[in-house]
Amino acid sequence: MTTTTDETTVMSSIDDDGTTRRLVIADVDRDGAWIAMQLDGGDGGRATPLP
Repeated sequence: MTTTTDETTVMSSIDDDGTTRRLVIADVDRDGAWIAMQLDGGDGGRATPLP
């Protein structure tokens, strides 16, 4: 867990189901506040927002 500059506590994790890697970042203080990005393989230089 990390505290941001505005004192929000966030948690991040990598979810890997064997075919897709996702970076998930959640606001611990607010239920339902999260974002997920699909991580492209290989160069690691691009993340795509997930619906």
